Amino acid sequence: APGAYAEEISSFDVDVTIGADTVMDISETIVYDFESAERRGIFRDIPVRDYLDDGSARAYDIDVLSVTRDGSSEPYEIFDEGDYLRVRIGDPDITITGTHDYQIQYTVANGLTQYTQEQVDAIGIAELEPGDVEVYWDFIGGEWEAPIDQARVRVEGPGPILAYECFVGS
Repeated sequence: APGAYAEEISSFDVDVTIGADTVMDISETIVYDFESAERRGIFRDIPVRDYLDDGSARAYDIDVLSVTRDGSSEPYEIFDEGDYLRVRIGDPDITITGTHDYQIQYTVANGLTQYTQEQVDAIGIAELEPGDVEVYWDFIGGEWEAPIDQARVRVEGPGPILAYECFVGS
């Protein structure tokens, strides 16, 4: 129900640059409004494992490079939560209220699928060739308790985008 959760994410912007080495450099800017609630920070869960249609699992290598709050370095801790890497952001000894801008920078290796001839034939996109890559990534995540008012994802790579689809969860 609208208004049921006092905190909100005003905006969630994700900028992704895919290098020729297929590593994704990701920069997230999250504007989080705690309103009057006293909190120590936020949690960001980043997927480290995804399960494919054939039942196999793909593991991703995540390297968190930096975290800032309102432009200044912010303490963070990383925890292995099975299918996710949990980044606990904030100073455990300081409570904050109001609106804050968080920026999280990290890299993802093994996050792209490189197509084989067999896969290209099955997909049927005329411009697709063996060796082309697919980005299939949950950029925003579904673990947020606070509602997200606006979200934007921008992806840039070393070659043209041949096709795209976007999905939104509940």
